[in-house]
Amino acid sequence: MSSTASHVLRIRRVDDAPDAFVLVNVEQEGSSTLDLRLTGTDGSSPFAGSIQQTQIGKLQGNKPQCTVEDWKLHLEAILLHDLDSIQSETFSNVEVVATVDNSINIIVRRKIGDITVSMI
Repeated sequence: MSSTASHVLRIRRVDDAPDAFVLVNVEQEGSSTLDLRLTGTDGSSPFAGSIQQTQIGKLQGNKPQCTVEDWKLHLEAILLHDLDSIQSETFSNVEVVATVDNSINIIVRRKIGDITVSMI
């Protein structure tokens, strides 16, 4: 992804009507693959943020469900649409959803049977 390339993700919201979603523009802004600028909207308010690859471990939360390397692969696949870079079994049953309060919260989670486990 070049520094001028960008694409838009449409992410389903889980805190609103079943057909609600957010739009998030993803643009690379640094030298590392996951140095990204994220700008998004829920249709009424704009939001902005960024990710630095050196800090992705901090996005996992207190009880991570995967290694930092697997987390990096998941983020690349989700945010950069790079599904070819990971094996399908690694990415199976993973979904991305969003909630909106004072910001857009992107949630990566894995569904195991009838249980959904947050990967963040």
